Amino acid sequence: MSGCEPGVDDPYTMLIIIIYAMKIIISLTLIIYISLFPDLQAQEKLEVEGAISIGKLAGSNPSPGSIQWNGNDFLGWDGFKWKSLTQMVTYNGTVTDEDGNIYNTVIIGDQEWMAENLRTTKYDDGTDINYITVNAEWQFDLSGAFSWYNHNASNKHPYGGVYNWFAVNSFHGLCPAGWEVPTISDWDELFDYLGGNIFNDVGTKLKEKRTAHWTSPNNGATNETGFTAVPGGHRSFAGNFGGQNDYGRYWSRTQSGSNALGKYMWHAALELYGETISKNYGYSVRCMRDVN
Repeated sequence: MSGCEPGVDDPYTMLIIIIYAMKIIISLTLIIYISLFPDLQAQEKLEVEGAISIGKLAGSNPSPGSIQWNGNDFLGWDGFKWKSLTQMVTYNGTVTDEDGNIYNTVIIGDQEWMAENLRTTKYDDGTDINYITVNAEWQFDLSGAFSWYNHNASNKHPYGGVYNWFAVNSFHGLCPAGWEVPTISDWDELFDYLGGNIFNDVGTKLKEKRTAHWTSPNNGATNETGFTAVPGGHRSFAGNFGGQNDYGRYWSRTQSGSNALGKYMWHAALELYGETISKNYGYSVRCMRDVN
């Protein structure tokens, strides 16, 4: 064999090994940092030569292997789509609200859903959504309103806002153009597609895995759909907050008399439940659209 053939003692080879080792160390350090500070918002992009990008979306055509932090999750680009590195979910696309928030989306059956809770402060026509802090005003609002859980804006990621039903049903449009708050029939279609009438375990297929946000035990959660439901809790008719980390509660736009219909998941259960609630409650929202 030629004495010129490079080996592990070759300085150039050693330099390459050191560079790749540094990249791995930097990535692991950032993952640990984000896990220790879950309220960290999306930062300006940090780039390390060699397709590591931490921060805002890394462009429409990043290099395969790029990593980004979008304010909720670490994502990796496989050359075609962004994939969650913590939930191992491949997203189908994105949609942007009037505030400029970008949401990952997943296709489940003939429906495409946001894979994140809505966090817009504006309707789709640009009108501001009324933010109410006073409980008495919340209780009697009929025009549409929202709040952050416990009036703490750090709950925007990953829990989103809690919106009353009048915001859900506003003529201004709560969801981005082409998207809508699901009807109860849309929720039932999702339920049926996931075998809910047979196995009663639809909640496990929708809930985010592990206990970064859900109270332990997060029973059976696989998130196999990529829906990534998080327990945003609720704001009651009286204006009080409760249920964060225990319950993920979601509106439908379907009315039932003077009330409205919704769905919820619980950390200690497998199911996706239905409920009838006052329109003045504040619940999380997921926007969706038909793709068939």
